[in-house]
Amino acid sequence: MIAIYSRQSVDKKDSISIDTQINFCIKTIEDGEAYKIYTDKGYSGGNTHRPAFEKMIKDFESGIYTKLVVYKVDRISRSILDFADIIGTLEKFKVKFASATETFDTSTPIGRAMLHIIMVFAQLERETIQTRITHNYYARAKKGYYMGGPPPYGFKKIYVSVEGHKTSMYSPDEVQLPNLLKMYDLYLSNMSLGDIAKSFNDQGIKTGKGGNWESSKISRILNNPSYVKADAEVYTYYNNKGVKIENGISEFVGQKGCFLYGKRKRSERKYTRLDDHVLSIALHDGVIDSNSWLRCQEKLNSNVQIGNAGKGKHSWLSGIIKCGYCGYSLVVVVTKKKYKKFYCSGHRSYNACNDFLEGKNVEEIEEAVRSQIFDRINEMNNTKYSLENTDTALINNIKLKIIAVEKQIEHIVTQICNGGETLTRLLNDKAENLMEEKELLEKELQKEMVDARTGYYDDIRKCIDNWDKSSMEQKKAVARDMIKQITVKNETISIEWKV
Repeated sequence: MIAIYSRQSVDKKDSISIDTQINFCIKTIEDGEAYKIYTDKGYSGGNTHRPAFEKMIKDFESGIYTKLVVYKVDRISRSILDFADIIGTLEKFKVKFASATETFDTSTPIGRAMLHIIMVFAQLERETIQTRITHNYYARAKKGYYMGGPPPYGFKKIYVSVEGHKTSMYSPDEVQLPNLLKMYDLYLSNMSLGDIAKSFNDQGIKTGKGGNWESSKISRILNNPSYVKADAEVYTYYNNKGVKIENGISEFVGQKGCFLYGKRKRSERKYTRLDDHVLSIALHDGVIDSNSWLRCQEKLNSNVQIGNAGKGKHSWLSGIIKCGYCGYSLVVVVTKKKYKKFYCSGHRSYNACNDFLEGKNVEEIEEAVRSQIFDRINEMNNTKYSLENTDTALINNIKLKIIAVEKQIEHIVTQICNGGETLTRLLNDKAENLMEEKELLEKELQKEMVDARTGYYDDIRKCIDNWDKSSMEQKKAVARDMIKQITVKNETISIEWKV
């Protein structure tokens, strides 16, 4: 008995129809010979997961089939690996293979060799199509086109015309956007991912798909560069991570959001390795200022969000105060007389430190740190510049120029390493000029620059102005946003500032 197999991916004018394929196959069968037809319509040849094809292979187990006939080899599969497996299956059940339009006889060595040659070209054709699609995908991505899929939370999809081409782009969703902005604000105020998710769920705020919030969903949103107003700082952030940036640095003007393309490895819980990713400026405007977005990345990357560390209820310094001798955290112990003392956990828990004198008064250390925070804020208040008279576009432009000069210097250094004596001398002169240019730009930046977080520090100043009335959590938020680490020795307190 003969098996006839036909397949058609899509119904097009220039494609061979199912009926035509079957007619060609029947012509190769001798009169009176029985046959059975198997047909898959609307299935690709990229793999063999097709209902009729799988049933046919199963039927071959009965042993009643002697030959499989197809219109053309690629009706079976475009993958040479898949086809090799299929040929092995046919040989196992002693079923010969024949193509109605290609002369092959799998019972002979030359026939099998010719068959595999044809399949090589079929595979090449498929890979060429895939490459063309991939190149077109990244070409569109480089232009900032919307590349499909549901828009992220806070955005909706609208249709626009760009350079004569109809495409889609993100636009703020009036209902979701306030929740998105609140999400960033809560995280920057030191609320944990889990607490944000719980807060949203308690308020009945649903995800874009109508489900409940989880920590991982909040984290993905905070990580997404679609929201950020991409400027020079965002360019530097991704450039330092080894991301391939499709747009020139001059396009990072602090207005548009970004698209980040690439796959995260399943073994990685976070997006820590981005060296095989591509970043491009999108068509839509960002909704989160770069400073806030980058501060979120800093917390996400270092897992600074409130976990077990920093939840101490006896001091607003818990989680950031360390022993200056062994590096272990200082912990608060409440004595029988209700005094609160800092002790070295390296000594108490691990017997790893004998240098720290036990029992540092918590209130005294808190007061010393508070005094230094106040001094730090007063220095910011005394600056002659203010947020209102700062030209943020000018500042960003200076940063972009500095980045461009640094790239030129980096290129020259590479040439110097590979060049001769004469070329090296010339390149050194060029490098010196660029270094002077960079120094002038940095001085100009220093002159024009107000701390990018001035707006945020207004909230800190409000807390400081009402310090005695501020809650423990408010004080913790101030400490964590201003201080990277406090190191205490027997006679000294050192603060490593974030700002």
